[in-house]
Amino acid sequence: MGHTLVTRINQEDLSYINDIIFATGIRTNKIPFGRNCDREAADRVLPYHFTVFHWAKSDDEKYLNRLKGLKNPGSCSLKITGTSIMCPVEEGSALLYFAFDPDQRYEQCANAIQRVMQGPTSGFYHITLAVSKDFDEIEALKQMVDRTVTFPFYVRVEGFDLYHIWKPVRRVGSIS
Repeated sequence: MGHTLVTRINQEDLSYINDIIFATGIRTNKIPFGRNCDREAADRVLPYHFTVFHWAKSDDEKYLNRLKGLKNPGSCSLKITGTSIMCPVEEGSALLYFAFDPDQRYEQCANAIQRVMQGPTSGFYHITLAVSKDFDEIEALKQMVDRTVTFPFYVRVEGFDLYHIWKPVRRVGSIS
């Protein structure tokens, strides 16, 4: 992959998600398998997020130029409605995620991004919490999260960050 444009979640809300996962006592990794990267390093660099738009390295010139025309269309919020598991995903792993409903403001942001990038944004509304090849671990994590969290809750999106993906993973810019 070349780059990925992700939501920047408000620090207080990001801390809340981190605390939820930390409280389970299970060491997690939110980076999918099959990405040809150091998953541990990538997990440390990328905070919890929603991937809005991404592209292959071969498309870097095209999309990086288009991205220069994007201005932050403002903040929005995501209504977290629950947890779900997708299985199997890459390399036979399981993915635990928060499902969410975006607000109208997010839809306006997504439309602005689609116009500038001349391509669709992601319609799979989720924030990955953990990816593992141990399905029992993912199921246990889901149960712990579901017991401790009251749904729905909201997270605020303050802007968008651009990451170079994968070798090496690094934040390269933001739209604030």
